[in-house]
Amino acid sequence: MSADPFVETTQSASAAQPTSSYLTVSDVAEYLNVSRMTVYRLVHSGEMPAARFGKSFRIEEADMEAYRQRAAVVIHPES
Repeated sequence: MSADPFVETTQSASAAQPTSSYLTVSDVAEYLNVSRMTVYRLVHSGEMPAARFGKSFRIEEADMEAYRQRAAVVIHPES
């Protein structure tokens, strides 16, 4: 019996996808409830890692979440 010529053994579509997702500066600003300029300042200061794509920046979702956890302020109720 011959093999089906239309069946190929390739990686699944999900395996070809990158494992991390990138967010725009606007997406990060909206999520963190800050201005886009604040996100640009964080990127330029190195506090939030970003990749440059052409003239725009993209921030990995994991990097944004790591920054959010580092920047969180814990308020202790007075006893």
